[in-house]
Amino acid sequence: MDIFTMRCFVSVSDNQSLTKAAREMFITQPAMTAKMNAMESELNERLLERGRHTHLTPMGEMVYKYCSRIISEYDEMLDNIEQAELESHRSVRFGFHGPHDWAGIPQKIARFHQMYPDVDVEVVIDNWQSLLDDLQSGALDLIVIEGSEVEGMGNVVSVPLFEERVCLVVHHDSPLIRKDEVSVSEVVEETLIVPDMEISPRFLHKYYDAMKQVGFKVRHGGRGGNYGAALTLVESGLGFGCVPLSFCRSDSRFKAIPFNDLDVHLNYRLAWARESASAATSQFASFLENEDWPHDSVE
Repeated sequence: MDIFTMRCFVSVSDNQSLTKAAREMFITQPAMTAKMNAMESELNERLLERGRHTHLTPMGEMVYKYCSRIISEYDEMLDNIEQAELESHRSVRFGFHGPHDWAGIPQKIARFHQMYPDVDVEVVIDNWQSLLDDLQSGALDLIVIEGSEVEGMGNVVSVPLFEERVCLVVHHDSPLIRKDEVSVSEVVEETLIVPDMEISPRFLHKYYDAMKQVGFKVRHGGRGGNYGAALTLVESGLGFGCVPLSFCRSDSRFKAIPFNDLDVHLNYRLAWARESASAATSQFASFLENEDWPHDSVE
């Protein structure tokens, strides 16, 4: 008699029905009937009174108590095994914004795992504001974020990783594709696709102000919920994008063209909660801090 058969017997008793028990255990009613018949044959006892409602015989009531106790002990054993496995495997919940291969993150995680095979890295890709919310709530342990978003936050520790300028991003069908740099005056009348302010309130506020100062009319006719959504609209031919180079570096569909008269850059920082950093989080943070990051940094 296996544990599943015991669960089936308990379900039949609790539901007082072979049909309802079969539905609860995700098997057919004939299969449930066969299991109960086989159980009675194995014990050489009648356990169930079958009729409009299925009831336990006196012997069935005794067997029910033993089955319930065995199932409870078995489930407790499984829970303890799972807990022991969790305690022996440390984990870090890590978040960043961008494409899945942003800034070589997959390769960095692979190198970290080679060095620390007992630490599991869980990855979340989301916008910066959501990542920061998750960091503060404890849902994430470590994030990469634009530095403006954590500036002055006493409960968050952050260290610099690298900086890069915002570039004009065009699809390969664009007439600007042959240019190596571009001025604001050349594209100021075009539709500019920008991310929603909510994804990074502090940085994008600074970003929009800078574009206005050099003559851009920031239009919200085309907007993306994140930088990936903005690039989707660029590929659709709805306008140009202004995004960090690292967000489209590995995507052959686009070309990033530096501005020669717009100097807006992003300051990427690694951030974690000051009071709740685990040993595994500190290990991963130290590892990432010492990794190589994109070289096209702001001079």
